[in-house]
Amino acid sequence: MEYSDLAERHAHRRAHRVAGTACPPRRTSRSSAGPGAVLADGRLAGLWRGRARGQRVEIAVEALERIDSAALEAEAETVAAARGSLSADVVWA
Repeated sequence: MEYSDLAERHAHRRAHRVAGTACPPRRTSRSSAGPGAVLADGRLAGLWRGRARGQRVEIAVEALERIDSAALEAEAETVAAARGSLSADVVWA
């Protein structure tokens, strides 16, 4: 195992303690297919997962704290464009 791999793994674990949340590290992923983190003012505010639905992407969001829905929908459109989709639908879990 390379040192950078080990350091990255420990940094990922540390980030969950620094965020000050009860969210266990296995609930988020660094891959684009796994759940991602919704940050609000640098704090973990929720988890999201994207799923292709034809030419659209569905972004399912699990809120852990209050999230500005307008800002989240704007970011969802950015995610959709990065994935090559025409637009995004935000679904609150």
